[in-house]
Amino acid sequence: MMPYGKTPKSVLPRYSRMGAYFRLLISCASEYEASKLGNATKQKVLYMVYVTIASWCFIYIHVSCWTMFGERLVRRIRENYLRSLLRQELGFFDEFASGQASSELTSNLDIIQTGTSEKVGICLASLSYFVAAYVVAFMKVPQLAGILVSLLPAYLMMSLGGSWFIKLYTARVTKHLASMTSIVSESLNKVALIHAFGAASQLERKLAEHFTSIKEESNKKAIAAAVQLGLLYFIAYSTNALAYWQGSKTLAHSVASAESNTNVGAVYTVIFLLINASYLISQVAPFLQIFGTATAASDKLNETLERSSRIDGTDLTDGKFLNAIQGSIEFTDLNCSYPSRPSITIFQGLNLKIPAGKNTAIVGRSGSGKSTLAALLMRLYDPTQGTIYLDGHTLKSLNVKHLRSCIALVSPDTPLLNRSILGNIAHGLINAPGLVDDERLTLTDGSLSRLVLRAQGRQPLEQALSSETTAVQRVVRRCIQAAEVAGALDFIMKLKHGFASSTGQAGELFSGGQKQRLALARAVVRNAPILLLDEATSALDSVGERSIREAIQQVAKGRTTISIVHRLSTIKTADNIVVLDKGKVVEQGTRHELIVAGGTYSAMVPLQNMTSGDSPDADRARSGMQSLDNIDVARKSSEKVDDAPADSKQPPKVSADH
Repeated sequence: MMPYGKTPKSVLPRYSRMGAYFRLLISCASEYEASKLGNATKQKVLYMVYVTIASWCFIYIHVSCWTMFGERLVRRIRENYLRSLLRQELGFFDEFASGQASSELTSNLDIIQTGTSEKVGICLASLSYFVAAYVVAFMKVPQLAGILVSLLPAYLMMSLGGSWFIKLYTARVTKHLASMTSIVSESLNKVALIHAFGAASQLERKLAEHFTSIKEESNKKAIAAAVQLGLLYFIAYSTNALAYWQGSKTLAHSVASAESNTNVGAVYTVIFLLINASYLISQVAPFLQIFGTATAASDKLNETLERSSRIDGTDLTDGKFLNAIQGSIEFTDLNCSYPSRPSITIFQGLNLKIPAGKNTAIVGRSGSGKSTLAALLMRLYDPTQGTIYLDGHTLKSLNVKHLRSCIALVSPDTPLLNRSILGNIAHGLINAPGLVDDERLTLTDGSLSRLVLRAQGRQPLEQALSSETTAVQRVVRRCIQAAEVAGALDFIMKLKHGFASSTGQAGELFSGGQKQRLALARAVVRNAPILLLDEATSALDSVGERSIREAIQQVAKGRTTISIVHRLSTIKTADNIVVLDKGKVVEQGTRHELIVAGGTYSAMVPLQNMTSGDSPDADRARSGMQSLDNIDVARKSSEKVDDAPADSKQPPKVSADH
């Protein structure tokens, strides 16, 4: 027999199952004839060999199956978690830490995988053996089994109580880890700002506080696990002692009374099975801590997985689809506050009409609600009261994904993905209206990524493009045309790899003006009936602003254009100007009408020096007064764009009939 404390887990079911055959070997020793004894012994040994082989096969199968189950489960959870996360409305992310998602997708899923792999199979096998052992024990020696079954409540109390405390402390540790991960993630993304303000020591103190909390909760968890494990071994070995003591008394009583219904083999079977059952349960003790930790991690993920989105931008079954959108927009009796700040009201009974096919500019002080109107129009948020109409249909009655596909947005923060310029501009084609199936497939099957990789090598983009399908060529042609309209083509073609050049993390390889041109190109390529420009030229100098303004005028023909601006020089040609103040529309009309009215807009004009002529030099001087950071933007542009000879590269030509 193997040493009691050294039995490997992989052979425990086989080792325990042999108890019945050891009992048969002991019992057959009572045979008086040598031939019968030899035959009986050989038969029992063969049974043991068969059981050993079968056990090895079944153990291999169940460990392999449970391991694959754990891998597949984690993959499904990861996919469903990301799908659920991307489905949530923007208000959900106002209170969702930026590093929480990465923490839950890594540490929590690793914990779940650890708690759902082969350990589940081993635990189930151990519990099955534990139950079967007591059933056999009651069949063999009921008196002995009845005494030993009294220890079952102790096992249950130890298991349930310890698991509850472990789960509690694990949830607290996970919460602090998510907060700490969020701080680290934000710090790395804003490391320049941290150094500029000397905030490193403050962040270190915050991290130290979380480390201290994690240490305290981890110590409590370790104490709970240690107490649980100690109690389990105490109960297991107490069971052993009680089994041997009561078994010896049962045998002594049987011999003294000359009873034939209880023999050494039967008593040995009961003791052997129950001792091994106790030992198997003791081996499950570490698993209980793992299962408790996995349950806590699963509960944390389920908070997001089971949450129903108030505004689902991925569902194609809910809401109406409009065949054609004119772009007439109306805000009626609008009251609004952000979910994270419900006590602060942004709009108070706002009423506003935006005509279709016109260029409407929205101006006002910071905090007056200009960008909030854009968010409400795209249904990133819903108003607390009031109704928004698009072509006479309420926004809530329309399919959210369809609604957003009809709006091209240029936001002030100009977010760029860490991929090529071509990939960033083509991102505007995703969910774009009028996109044919083969072009839509091109955006998701990796064709553009493979094209970029070849262009980043020794093969020019034009040459690499010639071997691509017609759908890929159409997509690339649309991206090049959009870059040209946005005024980004010149600096793109000066780069080493042109459209295949990477933008870096959050577009860090480009200046603010260059990023804004790329964001505008991404909106232009969408070809949406509604163009939403939220500070679309805030990072451009006066010359760049003039060229972009002219480009926007060309693109905006026949579309509903909404321009949210601070610099009034960008809206001279607007058909309709809306002035917001304290969440209300205080003025609305053309530029001439508002100046003649002598109201809020008229008071804003002299502050920005717009009344002293319209010459290019005057515009340049005024724009410089309005935005002093243009000098820095121009300097960054000259520093970050590679120098090019006079005959700079031309955009790749794509044959339309290829």
